[in-house]
Amino acid sequence: MGRYEILRAIGRGGMAIVYAARQPDLDGQVALKELSRFHANSAEFAHRFLRESRVAGYLNHPNIVTVHEYFDHGGTPYIAMELVARGFLRPYIKRLSLAQIAGVLEGILAAPAHAETAGIGQRSMMRAL
Repeated sequence: MGRYEILRAIGRGGMAIVYAARQPDLDGQVALKELSRFHANSAEFAHRFLRESRVAGYLNHPNIVTVHEYFDHGGTPYIAMELVARGFLRPYIKRLSLAQIAGVLEGILAAPAHAETAGIGQRSMMRAL
């Protein structure tokens, strides 16, 4: 995939698939988000994908992944971003106390609050997605 080596799929949604990938030149790993081939043929979805990368790339917050780059490879758009290897919350949530859950929610909600402070409102974020 260009200068990235796909390691494995780590997530899939209606619009894209996310891979763990390696950037051999820097010997680092990234999350590589690929717009689905079905949506890549749509100018509207391709534009939304680009806008998503710009919105996320503009923000700098510990609870928002860092976007490294947006690129096109063989007609398919990609976003290379920080790989967060902390796993999923779902398996752990049942074991947390209410105070711990409140702390997790506070962290989750800090990201859109930061975006709002940066001038990117919820409506802009939702349009990008």
